[in-house]
Amino acid sequence: MDRWDVVIPQQISESETVTTSPPVGSPYQTYSSATDAPAAFAESGQQFGIDGAGADLYSGSDAYSTIYLKGAAGSASTVTTEVTS
Repeated sequence: MDRWDVVIPQQISESETVTTSPPVGSPYQTYSSATDAPAAFAESGQQFGIDGAGADLYSGSDAYSTIYLKGAAGSASTVTTEVTS
């Protein structure tokens, strides 16, 4: 028997606050390509929140939701995004 066979399984959870209202204001815009569930967008000060669904990117579909500022990134821009869920 391997010594790891007797390790007691443990679980951990962490709470996160997600902004879900009020709606996103100008000059920001929203977009969702998900057709199976509506997305909800929110803005509070300089924080934004998206509650969305859609097919997984790894399944051959590309369903996503986004908040963006039109013209903020040009065709040669690189954008780094952090997704927390």
